[in-house]
Amino acid sequence: MADSQSAAVIMSVAEIELPTAESLVQVVSDKVAKYQREALEALISDLSIKYETDVDLALAIAQCESHTTHYNDQGKILRGRIDRDDLGVFQINERFHGKKSKELGFDIYDPEGNVAYALWMLKNTGSHPWKASRSCWTKHLALAK
Repeated sequence: MADSQSAAVIMSVAEIELPTAESLVQVVSDKVAKYQREALEALISDLSIKYETDVDLALAIAQCESHTTHYNDQGKILRGRIDRDDLGVFQINERFHGKKSKELGFDIYDPEGNVAYALWMLKNTGSHPWKASRSCWTKHLALAK
């Protein structure tokens, strides 16, 4: 009797489908992306107060530019698909803004520096640097209200 019960248990354990390594990596990747977005959204909200900028506008731009992410799935800084010089959560172009951001003390390669420089630009130059994604972020703004 014990042998038949053992055999039944072994068969039922063998029938259990275990997740593949790829599916486990995807689950972890999705969770990391979610926490990255939440942390960046909080950072954008906090720094929007400091730089006296519209938090909803900043969040909408970040969503449209990078889906509010700073790093890609491989853990490297997110680069633009059209212009590889665009980087990070706000897709700041290092060719046009690298020198100025350094002069002002911002590290646009770092998430906090990228966000801070973007909010500095938003306050001092308006939304013009993100005109290419305007149709996207104006929709997000309309939904936020």
